Amino acid sequence: MDAPEHLVCPCTHAPFEDPVLACDGFFYEHTVIDTAAPLGRVVAVSKPDLTQALIEAAEQGCLEDIQRLVAHGADVHAENDAALSGASRYGHVSVVQFLKSLP
Repeated sequence: MDAPEHLVCPCTHAPFEDPVLACDGFFYEHTVIDTAAPLGRVVAVSKPDLTQALIEAAEQGCLEDIQRLVAHGADVHAENDAALSGASRYGHVSVVQFLKSLP
C-alpha cells in the first residue's frame, strides 16, 4: 500500500523517516534539506507537528504509518486521544490495539 501523500517527501517520493519543515512551508526528508541547504535552495525551520498526520493515518487504518509517526515522536494522546477515537470510529481494530498498547 502506498503511503498517503502527506507522509511522502516531495523530492524523494518515499515515506518520511525524518521530516523537517522548510522555510518554503513544505516538509522534506531531513537528508534532502542537508543536501539542499548548502546550495541555498531551502532551509529547515522546524520538526513537523505530527499530530494531524497521526490522526489521518489512524482514521485510514494505516498501522505502518502510525508506527513510523510514533517512532518519530508523535503524541498518541494529543487532542484527547483523537487518533484512537478516529481508529475506533472507522473500525480499525489493529490500530486501536496498537494505540492502546502505548503508554
